[in-house]
Amino acid sequence: DAIKFNAGKMIQTFLLGLLVMYIWLLFGIWILYDQHAPDMCTNMFQCFSSYFYLTMRGDGVKDVMTDEVFSKNIIDYAVEGNMLVRTFWDMTYQFVFLYILIAIITGIVIDAFGGLRDERDAAED
Repeated sequence: DAIKFNAGKMIQTFLLGLLVMYIWLLFGIWILYDQHAPDMCTNMFQCFSSYFYLTMRGDGVKDVMTDEVFSKNIIDYAVEGNMLVRTFWDMTYQFVFLYILIAIITGIVIDAFGGLRDERDAAED
C-alpha cells in the first residue's frame, strides 16, 4: 500500500532521474568522448541505454568508460588527459544518483508509511 499511496511521486522521481541521466551523458559525451568504451556510444539510443543499464547495475559511470590510467604524480594527474575532469564527473554522478535520488525515493516511501499510519489512526478514533 505504501508504494501505491505515492506511485505518482515515485514515477515523477524516476522520470527526473532519467532526465538528469540524459543530461549527464550529454556532458559526458561532449567533454569525455574519447574516454568512452569502444562501441558503447555509437548513437544516442545506445549511449543512453548503456548508461542506464550499466550505471544502475554496476559501479557507476566507470562501467561505460575506458580503464583509467593513473599518473605517477599530482602534476601529471592535473594536466594530462582530462583525468581531473573525469574524476569530478564520475564522483558527482555517484553523489547525485546514488545518494540524492535514492534519498528522495526513500523519503517518499517513509512519508507514505507515515501517511498510511495517520489514516489508520484517524480511522481508529
